[in-house]
Amino acid sequence: MSSIKKGGEGRTFFTLADTNALKGLAVILMLYHHLFAFPERLPKGIRFEALFEISGISSAYALAVIGKICVAIFVFLGGYGTYISCTRTDFKRVIIKRARRMYDSLWGVFVIFIPLCIAFDVKRVTENYDDLLLNFLGIKTNYNREWWFFAPYLILVALIPLIKKLVDKSKGLIIDIGMVCAVALFSEFAFPYLTEVSGLVEYEKSLIYVLVRNTVKILPGFLGGCVFAKHDLLTKIKRRFSSNTGYSLGALIIVCVLVVVRGFTGDSLDYLLVMLFVPSATVALDSRVGGYVHTLLNKIGKESTNMWLMHSFFCFYIFPKVIYAPRYTPLIFLWLFAVTFVTSKLLTFLKKKASLIFYRLKGRFEAYKA
Repeated sequence: MSSIKKGGEGRTFFTLADTNALKGLAVILMLYHHLFAFPERLPKGIRFEALFEISGISSAYALAVIGKICVAIFVFLGGYGTYISCTRTDFKRVIIKRARRMYDSLWGVFVIFIPLCIAFDVKRVTENYDDLLLNFLGIKTNYNREWWFFAPYLILVALIPLIKKLVDKSKGLIIDIGMVCAVALFSEFAFPYLTEVSGLVEYEKSLIYVLVRNTVKILPGFLGGCVFAKHDLLTKIKRRFSSNTGYSLGALIIVCVLVVVRGFTGDSLDYLLVMLFVPSATVALDSRVGGYVHTLLNKIGKESTNMWLMHSFFCFYIFPKVIYAPRYTPLIFLWLFAVTFVTSKLLTFLKKKASLIFYRLKGRFEAYKA
């Protein structure tokens, strides 16, 4: 998930650092969402306490439900970056590079946590070789439910030649936004209706059906990112409104309003909300105070893919008692965040060392052979 300009090439561009900062924000929302939105998934005896209630609803639950917009943020940025990359180089190279990057993260997490699941007798990790292979490829996600949009995202990346051609054909921002809304309506209403009428709903548990359904589900957000990239909107918005305290404060207010709205609308309008959330958050973070937060989120964002892929092993599957031990929701969140961030940094370090050793051995072998 790249961006228009790499960090350091000017504050007037939407940079790689901006992309990472938004990914950092998204993974924070994801951690909070999974920690406190699904109390029924926790092993018996595990409890947590929120700091207060809102109209009888736990504050932790209310905020956790809102956090699901993280998926839309990741997918939107994915569409944005993929489109931009395809304007600079050929489709094949972009697709291979992004798939390689995603699988590098998936397999790094897989080879560590799946053996741990087996060692700790996690029931969902079976010894079925078909399941092992399909989960290793990210096609099936019964080992880890939170990997559900891994394969659909890669499918959309593979379809970028068709998606870009569709986006480039239309003229005008209004028409493009209308196209995104039309695809969203199809995803939300027409697709479920068509599958029910055609009888395909009988296969709703089949692997192919699940992949198609989830791909259609995230398509509007990905398409929205492509539209923003086509019109270079994030750079234009940043250039127009950033580095101004008044605009940054106004953008922060918009972010807060969108968060409240998200609590009432659910995920059906995430594809629209994210088109307001991402530029507003970008402007809000581009201020004197927001700059410090931006720097921190940028560092978090660099580890966001690993943190996404591994966090549920800690909080749901292997170590839930350890993660929820602090009892109070802010402490639980900080504990999970620290564990996943440090583990991700360690994993990245180990992969670099392993890669270095591999290429050294390869070089020695080739020299010996010569």
